[in-house]
Amino acid sequence: ILHCRVGSTPFSYHGLPIGANHMMISTWHPIIEKVKKRIISSIESLFKSFLWGADQDNRKIKWVAWDVVCRDKIHGGLGIKDLSAFNLALLGKWHWRMLVEKNSLWVRVIRSLYDITSHLPNGNGAKGSRCNCCKVIGNGADTKFWLDKWVGHGILAHRFSRLYQIAINKNASIVEMSEWEGGVAKWKWSWRRRLLVWEQQLLNTLVNVINGLKFIVSDEDKWSWIVAPENVYIVSLAYKVLRNDIIFASNVIFQWIWTSIAPTKVSTFAWRVILNRIPTKDNLFRRGVLQATQLECGLCKNKEETTSHLFFECEVSFQLWMACFNWLGLNFVMHNRCVQNLEQFYGLRYCSAKYQNCWILIWLSVIWTI
Repeated sequence: ILHCRVGSTPFSYHGLPIGANHMMISTWHPIIEKVKKRIISSIESLFKSFLWGADQDNRKIKWVAWDVVCRDKIHGGLGIKDLSAFNLALLGKWHWRMLVEKNSLWVRVIRSLYDITSHLPNGNGAKGSRCNCCKVIGNGADTKFWLDKWVGHGILAHRFSRLYQIAINKNASIVEMSEWEGGVAKWKWSWRRRLLVWEQQLLNTLVNVINGLKFIVSDEDKWSWIVAPENVYIVSLAYKVLRNDIIFASNVIFQWIWTSIAPTKVSTFAWRVILNRIPTKDNLFRRGVLQATQLECGLCKNKEETTSHLFFECEVSFQLWMACFNWLGLNFVMHNRCVQNLEQFYGLRYCSAKYQNCWILIWLSVIWTI
């Protein structure tokens, strides 16, 4: 009569699970993840409001994307922590400690409380640690043949999933899967049935992968975090991996302005000028704040107010630069782009290494004055 579709349980109503088993963690996992994201979003909104001077009554334009703000200073950001990535990096540290301190009391308590049987619990917090962890094989007694990452990329249970499915002892350690003859490991295979021809070929591939590996029988197996040179988990490095900050090249321009002796507010303003993220009339027009008829420069009243014009092309700004150059005894053609202008100014033959900080300070002072 109502022409309503007949549904079935379980289903979600306003984000809440209806008809599901409320005793299962998986039932509440989506809600927990939403709560985590909401909490992080609320905290970061406070950061953003403080950074741009907003409050409950006055909204401000967020001139720089938050992802850019969270980059390292030498990569063009402000070095503010991305809370989501930093939280995962800290969780990864606990996961790492669960690996290397496996016999500690607190680890045994955690494993007992949450019925954790694997080396490392699954979860997002393991992204920065588990994905880059591998076992360095000693005697093979503490490394699971199928389930630990000890050869190549990934675990053998995933790379050779067919063989893993028909293996009898899926939790066997390396030492249980092998025996030594003349210093060479001879592998012992136990299958639920005879292998098919293509499965035998897959086994031959597996043998080629694991043969030739050297074992140090006198040493114990240990975990290694392959990202760090010391093979030990480092929170700061894990944070960069999670944010993919390691793919960004260092920018010497930002290094110059942040290592100068200028006040932080001056360096921050110069950072925004370099990124073209200041409230020039051109930028305000692009954000729908001004009309196309309101773009004339506030200083010279002649041309459109862009970042390049305001700081380097405007008659008023140009006179200030010329006064500075005359004071320094310089005479050259000035570039009208911010980055190129700073590189040009910093690259003058008069700018010796001894006085580089002074030259950067002069450039920042002129930008701040304009």
